[in-house]
Amino acid sequence: MHAQYADRIPQGEKVTTMFRSVSTTRLHSPRTTGIGGASPAATTSAVAAPERRVDPIAAERQTGSASRWGMASVYLVLAYEWLLSALNKDLSGTFRSGLANRLRGSIEGNPHGWYVSFIERVVLPHADAFAAATLVGELLVAAGLVWGALLWARPEWFPPRLRPWLGIATSGALLGAALMELNYYLLAGQGWPWLKTHDPFVSGIGVDGLVLLISLALLPVQLVAARRGTGRSR
Repeated sequence: MHAQYADRIPQGEKVTTMFRSVSTTRLHSPRTTGIGGASPAATTSAVAAPERRVDPIAAERQTGSASRWGMASVYLVLAYEWLLSALNKDLSGTFRSGLANRLRGSIEGNPHGWYVSFIERVVLPHADAFAAATLVGELLVAAGLVWGALLWARPEWFPPRLRPWLGIATSGALLGAALMELNYYLLAGQGWPWLKTHDPFVSGIGVDGLVLLISLALLPVQLVAARRGTGRSR
């Protein structure tokens, strides 16, 4: 506004004009923005309180490590049981010579007629050979389960090409364990593992039946693990 006309404007209109000018400047002035176009308050809040994110890869590694060690522990317990059984037979000095008599006593009153016929016709005539095969089989099962435990706990200790074959050997050990436990279970005259209300003082499932079920449950898991190992080695 020119100075020559400024004196002609009344004092009240000058003040009103000044406030209008200030208001217009505030309306048309650009807003101050922070990082990335955000307001300073939003930027400060984002910097002060960062979002916590869980690393899914790290969580998966921790879960996988715990699972591997859990499987290794089960394998070691089973291997220990089979090793003790084999050593008891080998160190007793009476297993081979007394197997035939033990079998004859076990089949008396045994409810499994087909199994009794198998023992009488096949096993008893070759009791010494079956005794040696049983001893060697239990040692092989114990060794295979130990290798399986190491394979689950520390797979990096073995070359990638060797891991699938170790997995197959461990699967064979589990299958051998299941077959031998099935024979022990039938030889003891045990029936279907179910309720026994007539004798509530006995355990629900004996050791032979329990090891049999655990071996059968672990067998498909081990086969899948061995197959995946084969795929990775290729």
